[in-house]
Amino acid sequence: MTSRVLQNIGLCRKAGFVIFGFDAVKKEMAAPNNKVFGIVTASDLSAKSLKEIRFEADKYGKPVEQITASMSELEQVLNKRTGIIAILDEGFYTLLTASK
Repeated sequence: MTSRVLQNIGLCRKAGFVIFGFDAVKKEMAAPNNKVFGIVTASDLSAKSLKEIRFEADKYGKPVEQITASMSELEQVLNKRTGIIAILDEGFYTLLTASK
């Protein structure tokens, strides 16, 4: 199941519908014309980071889903170690959360 999630994240990244990292995701959600459909987090994201991103997402009414992929696995797909990813396309977000 994890390989399907990683493949979908890779496709989403290539299509340009991904923002990653806490600060970048927070900034995008706060933008007046924000396009965030939802946020996915790595399975091994710290409890503190998960709490903080959920707090920010709740402010803007954005869902947060934890996926089965770890930060190391996401690093292989995104070429950057991160545990927080904003998805900017409804179809990709639905695909990711369905295959988690």
